[in-house]
Amino acid sequence: MEGSPQHLQKVQEINSAILTTRNNFIGHYRRGNMGSRLLTYEPGLDRGVYQTLKTFEHIPEESAYIRARNELNAQTAFSVETFIGERLNVGLSQFRYDLRDGKLYGQGMTEPLVDMISRGRDCRDSVAADIDKPRQDAEVEQFEKIEKIFGNPDTKPGTTIISLSPPGQEGSAYSHNFYDVFVLSEDADTDTRFVEARRYASSLCLEEYKERAEQLDSAYFDEYKNGPMDSYYLSHPLLVDTKSPLSGNPDALHASLQQGHEFLSTEDFVQVRRSIAGLVTSYINTLCDTPDDEQFLNITLNAIMNQADHTADALRRSVRVFVGQQKIDVPLGPVSRLDITKLGKQPVRQVATGCGSSSGFDTGKSEASNVSSFGLRDFGTDKLGNRTFDCPECGEMNIRPVNETIPECQHCGSKKVAC
Repeated sequence: MEGSPQHLQKVQEINSAILTTRNNFIGHYRRGNMGSRLLTYEPGLDRGVYQTLKTFEHIPEESAYIRARNELNAQTAFSVETFIGERLNVGLSQFRYDLRDGKLYGQGMTEPLVDMISRGRDCRDSVAADIDKPRQDAEVEQFEKIEKIFGNPDTKPGTTIISLSPPGQEGSAYSHNFYDVFVLSEDADTDTRFVEARRYASSLCLEEYKERAEQLDSAYFDEYKNGPMDSYYLSHPLLVDTKSPLSGNPDALHASLQQGHEFLSTEDFVQVRRSIAGLVTSYINTLCDTPDDEQFLNITLNAIMNQADHTADALRRSVRVFVGQQKIDVPLGPVSRLDITKLGKQPVRQVATGCGSSSGFDTGKSEASNVSSFGLRDFGTDKLGNRTFDCPECGEMNIRPVNETIPECQHCGSKKVAC
């Protein structure tokens, strides 16, 4: 019976097995057993946890399996969308911290945020690699400093703090590249203060972070003493000048930081998420049914990236997405295997993501990859000339395989791009 002690115990058992698989995978990855290249998304981890889930598929407590599966599916959908958000440099999430007696609390939480983060740091320290321990200390220091500023009753609403979080050093478990923007806000009706926080994906490298930080605060590195840069950034949240037009405006701050890089607004990312929803559903369904099907799962991830890129490119050209509009196909439910394969076998654009890159996953093809080592629209040339060009019919970018021609547009099928 759902909600019974036996049901909850079995759910806990399944989740514990999944967590063990996840931790073992990360442990092997850290030790270099999973290869030397750190991927921005690891489909091997998805396959591993769903293989573990499938071992519980026919247990008598079917409702427990269904509950654990649904929880895992929600986590996977969020992870895939976050991965796509990082490719497109968008706002990944928005959340709120309460302020009570000068202390920060997670919304609805009873434990102070700094205490919770400190406890998490202590737990992670027991399993973390030594290279990550300074970063975990820096995260606690970061929130202590943020709390000191926002907890001061003299701090004015609109005060803005940015926390830069580049990827960790080589061998670190922290591979994501983002920054958080915190704005002190006030409820006009109750005069209650709270902190609005937004997380943005970033494509900045360490040198660009240094340049941007010094633009916002010329004295930012005065305390730097040759330690790990990722830890320094985290332990030194940056207070934005209250007179700056960027203060109190997280989206404008994000646009300023990403100058020279393509990025997408939060509103446009809603359209991107909508355009990939059916493909994400198909990816998760395949994980549930056949988690060993590595080739098709990788093809589906490639299809998700291609669909997201197509939609984002159209939005950047101010073409809005509507169901039934011929310009962009928006699959709302599970997508056929044939359509996924067609989209997933198209070249995947390689995108710079700060200290790494996001590109297509191996689909088992024997021919050489046609994804270049360059980022964004610069895919270089081969013996036939430029490898990228826009279709005169649909406007989408085409990428030729290395030293090969294509008979038609890779997106709309127009013969006008044959080369």
